Amino acid sequence: MKPRRGFSAAYQTALTCVPELRRLYAFSEKNRFIDHYGVWERVWDQAKPFYEGEVGASTGIKRWNSRARELPGVAPAVIRFLLPITLFGNITDLGYELPPLHENVEQLPMTDALAEQVHRLEQDLLKQALDLVHAGDVGALAAWFAACRFRPASAFRHEQVEYLSRKGKGQIHWNLPAVISSQEPWLPKELRLAEIVRNNMSQDRKTLAFVEQSGARDIRDRFRHLPPSPDRRRCMPRRLGGRCRCISRRSPPQAKRPAFDRSPGALQGSCLQ
Repeated sequence: MKPRRGFSAAYQTALTCVPELRRLYAFSEKNRFIDHYGVWERVWDQAKPFYEGEVGASTGIKRWNSRARELPGVAPAVIRFLLPITLFGNITDLGYELPPLHENVEQLPMTDALAEQVHRLEQDLLKQALDLVHAGDVGALAAWFAACRFRPASAFRHEQVEYLSRKGKGQIHWNLPAVISSQEPWLPKELRLAEIVRNNMSQDRKTLAFVEQSGARDIRDRFRHLPPSPDRRRCMPRRLGGRCRCISRRSPPQAKRPAFDRSPGALQGSCLQ
């Protein structure tokens, strides 16, 4: 049996660094190492707990019909191997001078259409989710929570909340029409982000924006059309450097900073999922 991702991923490295492990385990005894210091998950079917193969059919020997896989985790007893080769320290011990960090949380007023839509999510959609919860399916709350959490940033487009209970308790179908109009083409969060970008551009500074919705729910393309001034009918002009460069979270760290420095734009989009 070949174990999956887990503590055994560094087994060969541990054998190289810790002589005591080399005396206790052979190079190929990874499963035995997991037995002692890792975590196994073993699953079997209660309706058919035993497996009878060709040999068992003639001898009557029954074997457990179980499947096993390694889980992330480590036994405390492994610490005695790690302490001699472990160095404890803080990032400040490396001598880096980090800039000050300031976190500001701002409350923004919603438009009337968005406020009404969120109110219905908090009342009517929550009621449908709770009905499924009372029926025995707590997963319905996840659909309601995701809609409430992400909708204020994606209300510029039409979306649907679709949930089908895997336990057969029911389903949820909820339409979320776009709340923008020709009179109000921008969401409150987009207007505030555009204001931050303009202020940074006036100081020859760049803005790094993190978004959570990507993939099929990607909202990064909206960054390319942020309003550059209180005139909400216009978009950020390219001559001011309002070009968005999307940096994926999968990009290696050594590639993110050069991409950020090369961009002439004031707004950088980076996706965090």
